[in-house]
Amino acid sequence: DGNMQLYSVEKKQQQMLEGHAGGFGNVLTADNESPSGLFAFMERKAGSLQTKLHIMDVTKPRGEGLPAPFKVQSEVAMPPEAQSDFAVALHLSEKHGVIFV
Repeated sequence: DGNMQLYSVEKKQQQMLEGHAGGFGNVLTADNESPSGLFAFMERKAGSLQTKLHIMDVTKPRGEGLPAPFKVQSEVAMPPEAQSDFAVALHLSEKHGVIFV
């Protein structure tokens, strides 16, 4: 089981995440916009073999009447012979617009 701490310097708030790898990067999420400040991490809840990739925009303002910031999650399949494996590194490639795990 792994844990990470996400901390906002501006808001002086922390959030604990159950996961093993994470990273930040500025990546295009739509053709007509400038790059978004994304945070991505691999989540594995305690006692579970299910792994999820979470990607979210952490720079766009939030609030009533504003469009929802970019956010997506997807299950990641581990090989059948290594179901208990977990991600140890994650990199958001700003040049190529992909995430390497």
